[in-house]
Amino acid sequence: SMALLPDGKVLIYGGTSYYGHMGFPIDTDETVTLECAQLFDPYTRALTSLEGCPDNVWGPAIAADPDYGVVAVGGLIDPSQPSAGVAFFPGDLP
Repeated sequence: SMALLPDGKVLIYGGTSYYGHMGFPIDTDETVTLECAQLFDPYTRALTSLEGCPDNVWGPAIAADPDYGVVAVGGLIDPSQPSAGVAFFPGDLP
């Protein structure tokens, strides 16, 4: 999931490298969740890892507010295990 921030950067939260259950040709039967949160700067094309995630998840809900920051909730840890985690990223991200 992604959220566009007021300064033009993009917060990327969660993800997976496995889509075999959706018919994509992948070499593994394991779900691999990606690093929890990253900040992408389109001007420098830099990707920065962020701390503060309860779980590495894919498919979370994410919402951004220009005054308060970004909140991410839920998602899946693996196809049969939902996450009850909540992550908050303040509005003054690096």
